[in-house]
Amino acid sequence: MIPARAPHPELANAFINFILDARVGAQLSNYNYYASPNAAAEPYLDEVLTQPPIQPSEEDMARLRFSPSLSGEQLQIFQQLWSEVKAR
Repeated sequence: MIPARAPHPELANAFINFILDARVGAQLSNYNYYASPNAAAEPYLDEVLTQPPIQPSEEDMARLRFSPSLSGEQLQIFQQLWSEVKAR
């Protein structure tokens, strides 16, 4: 995201494109040993970053579920419950 009133939106866009480059993204992941969300970077990643537990296996992916986004009343209930948990 680039803010509407960013002083140099062209520079921000160039930086985003740079970070999203497959080789650059792989260099970042290889440096900090975090998984890369960029599938195009995979051929350039260190081998350890392409295997479990860093990258879940297909079997693991079949068991994983994404948390749904909450809004409205559901979000309010969740926030209330979370506040109660933190207060204990």
